[in-house]
Amino acid sequence: MIIKIHGEIKNDEQKDYELAFFGVESGVSFGSIDEAIAAKPEDDGTIVLKIHCNGGLCTEGYAIYDRLRSVANTTIEAEVEGECSSMATIILLAASVRRATENSRFCIHKPRLPWYFCEEMTEDEAMKAYNDLHDETERMLKIYTERTGQSRETLEALMKEDKYITADEAKDLGFIQEIVKPISATKHMSKPNSLKKLLLGVCKAAGVTAEEITEAMKDEKPVAMSLKTDDGTDLEIDRDEGEPQVGDQATPDGEHHMPDGSTIIIENGKITEIKPKEEEKPADEPTDDEEKESLKQENQSLKEQVADLTTKLEAANSAKKTTEETEALAFISECGGLDKVKAMRSTYQPPAPEGGKKPAQQAPKSKLDEEYERICNQ
Repeated sequence: MIIKIHGEIKNDEQKDYELAFFGVESGVSFGSIDEAIAAKPEDDGTIVLKIHCNGGLCTEGYAIYDRLRSVANTTIEAEVEGECSSMATIILLAASVRRATENSRFCIHKPRLPWYFCEEMTEDEAMKAYNDLHDETERMLKIYTERTGQSRETLEALMKEDKYITADEAKDLGFIQEIVKPISATKHMSKPNSLKKLLLGVCKAAGVTAEEITEAMKDEKPVAMSLKTDDGTDLEIDRDEGEPQVGDQATPDGEHHMPDGSTIIIENGKITEIKPKEEEKPADEPTDDEEKESLKQENQSLKEQVADLTTKLEAANSAKKTTEETEALAFISECGGLDKVKAMRSTYQPPAPEGGKKPAQQAPKSKLDEEYERICNQ
């Protein structure tokens, strides 16, 4: 279903006052939006907001924002078709799918007090008003940063400037995701009566009767809409207003790509399918090849880390071994040198056993003997 956010954002009291005293009702309120949502058919899973609004009351805007975001099992879309300023930008951000026509304009700014609040104020009243405005600014910035993905500093600077920005700038800032390009459609209705009169005059001179002309023209259908495809092909569609629809009579047959990114398929002189523009893959989402290359680089990095750790471990073991050898050499030096150590080595051998008796247990080796054996076995 479509809900129009046209005119100023007001409360129900303001709308009732205008209706009673001026006989007109304009703008939108929380009450009117709530009624529209309640009337949505259960099988309709989409709400499209058509926005052309310069803002209005903060309290009503936040209420509408919360109400839209609370609708279950429904996709909220929004399309700006003129202006979207002040509190209207908050309502825009209630939608998950947001777009705008190419000539739309946007404006965000810090909240203001109505002029009638500023006529007479005490110091305490002025301080309270300041605190209220500060709280409203913080609330806006919280929604802006969460829904656009922009930094607080960027958005706060834009609010201070209080200037209009283009649809392209709004897209760069994340307020919208798509700019709607106009369909290059020209409508021209043929005028059979005038054409018949012209042909009657020409054919009369040529000797052709009115019956023959009528017979020749009875199957003629007026062309209602002509669309230009990406490759310059002219599509002729039997429709005098609105957008092309499945089931419309059209020519030529084939699959036609349109300037707005959509695709119109015509079979046997009739539109059988209209494919919407395909969503582009986010730039920050890696492709399969990029992911493989990333894993390959990560694997190589891990191999280099393992090799580095292995080298350091070998160096540590080498250093430890060198330390032990240094201590052994120092011990030999203290004993008078290697020859002195060899001369000090015990040559005692226990006698062979007699009568099958077990040999006497050999005396334990001295530290000097152990050190000598270790050096000689190297």
